[in-house]
Amino acid sequence: MDRITHVKVSWTPDGLWGTEDPADYDWRTLEARHEEILAGMLKQAYPDAEIEIVRGSQATQINGRTGHPEVHRVSHVESLAYQRWLDELGDD
Repeated sequence: MDRITHVKVSWTPDGLWGTEDPADYDWRTLEARHEEILAGMLKQAYPDAEIEIVRGSQATQINGRTGHPEVHRVSHVESLAYQRWLDELGDD
């Protein structure tokens, strides 16, 4: 397998908030916290890779490829990061 040098995750507000209305929250801070959690967890999983988290269409790229075999692992990390974010949101 090729060395992982770049992980890019794009996320959408709809994917993050679901049916919740972000206007009911300090959404800018919470969205930044989501990105922070996700970037930290990805950096742990891929310490030598550049990690890029962007707001946009829901997509994951590894070394510029959406079909990379490692995309499934990144998706799992995304799920764990989302759950951690929800847990923090519930603690407020």
